[in-house]
Amino acid sequence: FPPIREVEFFVDLHPRTGPISESPYRMAPAELT
Repeated sequence: FPPIREVEFFVDLHPRTGPISESPYRMAPAELT
């Protein structure tokens, strides 16, 4: 188990919502230079 820390972190979840899945942004090879 991880150690207990003073900082609390949580994510607010909304009813009837699913995870957001987006494809990664890809640049053309010409844009990388």
